Amino acid sequence: MKIIVCDPVDEKVVKHFQDSLEFEIVEAFENDEIDESLPEAAFLIVRSGTTVTAERLEEAENLIGIVRAGVGLDNIDLEKAEELGVEVQNTPEASTNAVAELVIGHILAAYRDIPRADRHMKEGEWIKGELNGSEIMDKVVGLIGFGRIGQRVGEFVSAFGADVIAYDAFISDNEIEDGGARPVELEEIITGSDIISLHIPFTPETDNIIGAQELEQMKDDALIVNCSRGGLVDEDALAEALKENKIGGACLDTYREEPPGAIDAVCAEKSVSTPHLGATTAEAQARIADLLINKIEAMA
Repeated sequence: MKIIVCDPVDEKVVKHFQDSLEFEIVEAFENDEIDESLPEAAFLIVRSGTTVTAERLEEAENLIGIVRAGVGLDNIDLEKAEELGVEVQNTPEASTNAVAELVIGHILAAYRDIPRADRHMKEGEWIKGELNGSEIMDKVVGLIGFGRIGQRVGEFVSAFGADVIAYDAFISDNEIEDGGARPVELEEIITGSDIISLHIPFTPETDNIIGAQELEQMKDDALIVNCSRGGLVDEDALAEALKENKIGGACLDTYREEPPGAIDAVCAEKSVSTPHLGATTAEAQARIADLLINKIEAMA
């Protein structure tokens, strides 16, 4: 059975299946290479960089399953996959800690103005007098989405002494309370939080869930963090809010289009941006590798 690796993954995956008598593994990172390989593919391994459209699924006539190395499945046509009997799995448990730690890194970087301080230090400039940071302690941290990653972020900011509130349309208030947060409605997250962190999938319902109206309702010094999925935040409205000092800052790891280029939301002085690094740790990639291997072998 042929496995097509459409995006780079830990070398452990490739080596494991190269040593297998049952599987043949092919790395095809360019679109034309992927398309040429589809008719013979039994399995696809993808990350966020590859889109599995209905057309591609139609071409992959021998496809048994797709495994997403990561969390989000918005780059796979799930309806078409179900219609064709193609099993789709992801590896959400592997990257929980890595993404949550990146969220904390972003918050600390923004609150202590670390990117700006570092940039000026490298230029030989001592701007200590211009930098006056904030602390996470005693802040209200609002989590939109309280699954694995949202709960881990809640644990981390609680350790800093923050008050954690959470909104999740798909779990009960009791589950939120059991996870260590106070359940609230979305409006209270928007209007009452010092830090808002997004932990939800991208769907038609969550498209631009943070738009101009929500940004207008936030505290003047609120920090918005999106290390979840691109498209959850209206990037044009965010850029305008940052320009007009309507909010305190933004931390971005995911974007509607990736790479986003030098868009205003990225280039704003009060924005801290990274290139979709959520799961990019050695430890997370090793965990993902084990899960990819196990899931493909279980589906075969």
